[in-house]
Amino acid sequence: MKLKLLSLFLFTATLYASNEITIDSLFQKQKGFRSITNIDFLSSQATRSFSLYPVIHSYDDGVAIQQTKTLSLTETFLYAYSAKIDLIGSVSLLHQNRDIFTEKIVSKSDSELSQVWLGLKYAFDTKIYDFKQSLTLQTSLFEKGHYQGASNTNNLKSFNLRYTTIAYLDPVVLTLSFESIQNLSKEIGKKTVDFPNIYSFGLDANIVLNPKLSLSINFLESYQSSMKEDGKKVNPSTILSQIGFGVSYNLNSHNALILSTSTGTSAVAPDSRLSVSLWHKF
Repeated sequence: MKLKLLSLFLFTATLYASNEITIDSLFQKQKGFRSITNIDFLSSQATRSFSLYPVIHSYDDGVAIQQTKTLSLTETFLYAYSAKIDLIGSVSLLHQNRDIFTEKIVSKSDSELSQVWLGLKYAFDTKIYDFKQSLTLQTSLFEKGHYQGASNTNNLKSFNLRYTTIAYLDPVVLTLSFESIQNLSKEIGKKTVDFPNIYSFGLDANIVLNPKLSLSINFLESYQSSMKEDGKKVNPSTILSQIGFGVSYNLNSHNALILSTSTGTSAVAPDSRLSVSLWHKF
């Protein structure tokens, strides 16, 4: 199934939604407000739950999930506080349909405000060879946690650190990123849950065809630590891997559209992910 999807994806569209800028503006100074509107559709046959922001990760809470279909809307705002510092705020809405097996397969749908994150991005003056460097730090102001049918709201319990280097190697824009999500213990229902910590490496190669159009290919490899319930390990550590392809088109000087698709290359990754992103500079 995944091999068929991979063949199909070679003819379609990927840029990660976390990339704040378009291809033609990678090395230009950003001013004022920008926004990114991301719509993601994720499908998986795995018995796992998924979170898409800031980097995709998954976990298994023991619920007998047969199939998951997720529709996510994430709105991210960036403000250039200075030439080096961007302030970042994001809000995610989630609609999820899951087929759960009890005595029979039951379909359950939920819609909710999923996450609110706040942070900043710092761009370094110094370069490593031709690579520009940046560091992003975010924390979850609001996060809806789910575990074995129970749910709870958690604040300031998750933290994200992302280091990115970008270089223009005509006609390719190459991006390397190293990212981590650290989760503190969360009270959900009557249990204390330690969700996996995430350590990921991403590689994006964007081929600039002309000032408006570029094609891309990317890889993501994430190590997820074990998950614990009341201090006892309930999930072993896992590796989540994805490959994606995409196309971006600069509509005008203020807007760019990105179409992307990706497939999982490990058992804990989703089978497929389709994304539409609209970048806007006010």
